[in-house]
Amino acid sequence: MSSSKDIKSIEDWDTYVGASRKGEKPLGKAVRRSNVKSLFESVLDRKGQVSGDPSQLRLAFQVWRASLDDKKSSSSEPLSMLMVGLGDDFPEDITLSSLTPTDQQVVTRIAPLAKAYGFDLHFAIARLDDTRNVSWRVMSSYYGYESDDDYGCGYPEMSDLHEEGRAESEITLCDVVALDGKPMHCRDRPEDLDEIFISAKLGNASNPHETFEHSGEDGHGYVTYTYTNCVLVMTPRENAEDFVAGDLCPWACTRLLASTSSAPTPKEVGLAKLLLKHLSSPKISSDRRVEVVKALRYAAERWNNVVLFDQACRTCGIERCLEAMSVEGMVSACQTFDWASLSPILTEVYKQSTSNVSRHELTVALLKCAAELEDTEMAEWCRTQSGSALDAIQQLDTQDVPWAAAILHSKKNPVVYARDKLFPQLIRLQPQKLSVWQSLFAAVLDSARPKAEIKAMAKIVRLTLCRLADAVPAYPSTKPLYGTGPHVFTVEPISQFSALCFQCNAPEAVSSIFDRMWQQREQQQEGSEAATSEYHPPSKYYLAVVDFLSPPTEMKPHFSEFYQQAAEVLLSVATVPASKPMTVLKLIQNVTDPIPTLKRTFTADCIRELAKNQDALKTVAETISKDFRPLTIPSTFKSFENVLELFLAELIRTFDIKSASTYYYVPVYAHGVQSATQLIELCLTLEIPTYAGHILTKLLSGPEVNGQEYIQRTLIAILKALPGMLRHHCARVDELPWSAFTAEVLKRYTRHILGAKPPPFAVADHKIKALACGCALCTIHLLPILLNTSASGTIKQTVRVRAHIEKCLAPAKLWGMKWETLTYTSPHTLVIVKPEAMVLAASWNSKKKQACEILALLGDATAQTNALDEDYDWVIGTLEGTCSPPMAPAAEEQVAEVKKRAANASDSSARKRARLS
Repeated sequence: MSSSKDIKSIEDWDTYVGASRKGEKPLGKAVRRSNVKSLFESVLDRKGQVSGDPSQLRLAFQVWRASLDDKKSSSSEPLSMLMVGLGDDFPEDITLSSLTPTDQQVVTRIAPLAKAYGFDLHFAIARLDDTRNVSWRVMSSYYGYESDDDYGCGYPEMSDLHEEGRAESEITLCDVVALDGKPMHCRDRPEDLDEIFISAKLGNASNPHETFEHSGEDGHGYVTYTYTNCVLVMTPRENAEDFVAGDLCPWACTRLLASTSSAPTPKEVGLAKLLLKHLSSPKISSDRRVEVVKALRYAAERWNNVVLFDQACRTCGIERCLEAMSVEGMVSACQTFDWASLSPILTEVYKQSTSNVSRHELTVALLKCAAELEDTEMAEWCRTQSGSALDAIQQLDTQDVPWAAAILHSKKNPVVYARDKLFPQLIRLQPQKLSVWQSLFAAVLDSARPKAEIKAMAKIVRLTLCRLADAVPAYPSTKPLYGTGPHVFTVEPISQFSALCFQCNAPEAVSSIFDRMWQQREQQQEGSEAATSEYHPPSKYYLAVVDFLSPPTEMKPHFSEFYQQAAEVLLSVATVPASKPMTVLKLIQNVTDPIPTLKRTFTADCIRELAKNQDALKTVAETISKDFRPLTIPSTFKSFENVLELFLAELIRTFDIKSASTYYYVPVYAHGVQSATQLIELCLTLEIPTYAGHILTKLLSGPEVNGQEYIQRTLIAILKALPGMLRHHCARVDELPWSAFTAEVLKRYTRHILGAKPPPFAVADHKIKALACGCALCTIHLLPILLNTSASGTIKQTVRVRAHIEKCLAPAKLWGMKWETLTYTSPHTLVIVKPEAMVLAASWNSKKKQACEILALLGDATAQTNALDEDYDWVIGTLEGTCSPPMAPAAEEQVAEVKKRAANASDSSARKRARLS
């Protein structure tokens, strides 16, 4: 078995000295023409073990070298690569030392001769991917019946696959490494590795790895059989350029971490230089940086080389070093190196580190270390750095605020330190990290601090916010998330900063931003008109700011100038009030002359444009009434009322009495009921009830207002809603204009729906009710049919129920009541048809009841007489059944016109007959 010393020397291939060629005999012509691969196969088996005459191995290398040397004079191309199979799988971080003894024996037998005859050795994995076309068909069962199922896009069992030929085959040489584990790439290799594989074929493995892939076509796919062999690759030294180094960093780290040398070897010096070079790359990842720094620190400590440690820190980047090295790593270095030589670099690292948490943890850990080592200088350094931590702070995150506040409050005069040191430095480093500033201000103004300090600190906070305001752009925008294009509009920086200022009672800081908005508006407008990608119109920003700006009441005077400027910008754009009415209302509320500005802004044209959205128009009107009424004075009240009247006039003008109900699930076409009641309610809410009379007039005008459906479903429905609506506004139905509307609806109902009382039905009501015997069946099924106004009714019940009902109905047959049984339903249906006279009487009585309810809305008899005026007699007479309602005025005119035309026609006919005679 080979010694570890032999293995280590072979791993260092560049310096390794192979077997001697001294005394070898020249090859004869016949031998020189021998097949090199056959010579190797005569002595090595598929696992690299010697199976023939060992002396033949030297001969194989000698012949191979001779073929390469005679390349120019030979007609055939010599082999550029051969592979020897190894028996075991490679470990993850492969080196010659990490191989099994069996595989080490193979390499140590070949290596001396390979080196002697000018060949290089590498480890690799030879891989063959053999892909086959397959198809399948599997029988499956559905509801007890067998059927063919091609699985669609499912995945069948491997045993059900049928091969249909080879699709493709791919051979690769992967995971190539040098004998010492250095990762390599092989740029040139023979296309068929089987041709150079000694005593073996790649596809001879008994248990290949199988993977299945669906082709996307039903019942068809691919199966790939993957064969892998761990191999020792032999190549001529003159082809060394075909092997180039891969990613050496993980390998170099592993080698340095695994080393136990107390002084660096030349190779380890090279590894350290390699890692330092890699560490300086701007493309290095954070994880890789940690890995490299750890390896370098470990090597520096083992070699007691503080210079290497210093190089690692500086190459990593002083500001990132602490996080990459870790607190534990720094403590380990302090335990290894002399404090005097280490403290300079450690001071730089501490001051420039961007992680305040790590800085704090480092001083805590080093204080403990100093106590264990009894190192007073280290302990004093820790106390000094802790006390001055905020002096050299590079950044502050939200999680660092409690630490920073604790240090600040430990100062002799926290207010002065915050004013002169901490806040100015953070303003320079991170003026736009508002979440951090918010947390910091909350911490320094903690209510547990002395009141005098809080008061003084609050003043410093306000001054700081005024300086921070300079970093907030007056017209902010952001770059597009993907690709190029115009900048994205945003006011988030202003809104977030404003919220912070309101919390800290610093409205003057927000006002300074608004001052810059006003000063830069013309430049911003020019940029937006020139279609410059960074610019948006100033009006867009002013709208957005007005929309979000909600300062506390006591701070509102600070923004009066801003609102005046915003009004000048926004109200000069004709489309703004109609497109953003609620924002404009909020703006007008805050100007010095709100009511005149309101009247100038919401003109008839503007309101007509708003009317394209009826709901928005109502909302704006309600907002004006609610928010601007308290702002009126006697001299401006009329203007305020005129604006509301314009809104109501437009709403009434665009109100359509034919509009359908919004209740889509109710199959009733309530023409304008909901919209009408909402509009009436709006008039009352706006305290302009006279306009409600205009709505009522519109409801009673039009070609269809006398239709029974319109009267019943619209006018009566509105009447039912009026009492509750008026009660909410301290008004009554028996007052004008509501009483006049109620009286008119009553007259139309009486004339067009109730009509004259029909002849009474021959049978009294009590006799009709007596048809139901009083049992549960009659009460549930028969009585409702007898009492309702429908012409017929149905009872779908069992034969026993139907028989009982028919028995009860028997006396009614004399009155003209009919019934029959429909047998095509289950159970059968009994259909009862009532006499026409009975239906007419019941219907009229029901309508009369509703008419009386309308009449009662007008109040007592005196109020009814006043409301109905000259129509009182015929309305009451019709209700009492003593007279018929007169013809409607329009109908009378139509009848008179018909009579006139008939008379004219008669006269014409008479004159014509006279002429003819």
